[in-house]
Amino acid sequence: MQAVAIARATVQGLLRRRSALLMLVALPLAFYLARRNIPSSAIVVLALGVGWAVSTLALFSTVSALQLDRRLRVAGFTSRAIVCGRLVAVVLVGLVLSSVYTALAVLDQDVDRVGGVALMMLCAVAVGAPLGMSIGLLLRSELEGALALLIVLATQFMTNPERLLAHCLPLWSVRGVADWAIWSGDSADLSNGLAHGVGTVVVLLVIITGASAFRLRIHPPDRVLRTGTQPALDRLL
Repeated sequence: MQAVAIARATVQGLLRRRSALLMLVALPLAFYLARRNIPSSAIVVLALGVGWAVSTLALFSTVSALQLDRRLRVAGFTSRAIVCGRLVAVVLVGLVLSSVYTALAVLDQDVDRVGGVALMMLCAVAVGAPLGMSIGLLLRSELEGALALLIVLATQFMTNPERLLAHCLPLWSVRGVADWAIWSGDSADLSNGLAHGVGTVVVLLVIITGASAFRLRIHPPDRVLRTGTQPALDRLL
């Protein structure tokens, strides 16, 4: 129930930031329109744009809620419930966004494997959400976090996918699935892409678990100001 309350509050908070949401929705679309005349490339950059938008959303929702999360910990919420609730909320928003852009790609391009395109989008959301959250927990600053995310994802866009560096970057799973869905049709490419995605998510979840345990730890009672606990609860209920 705690995680559900966190997820609900996070979704409500995100929906209130309409201008930010509109810009995040426009981000993948801008990437897509820039490559629309190159169908195969357009779908790949669209999926990467979805991953970028979701990771940015996760970053800012995590950083902006750190103070509230500490108060919720004092109020009895577990760090696991806080992290899981917020992560689920971002993933749900990401799934809505990815569904819209999957439909766009299928309707606007000649797509042979619709399921492959949907899987690319799913990989982008599944990796993007914990990526943004992990950076937010590690850096605790919107500016530094945004710059770190920009470095990682811009490098992802610019690096030749055949290079070893590209395979070490978080969203390479999108390209691995794209190799199967758009170009080669080789099941080995699909397996490699999914394995990379699963491995990346596991690593990011380990980082999130450790960072949240440290950031949201409860201090000794004499150092904790319990005032403000009830307002924190009221914001969730």
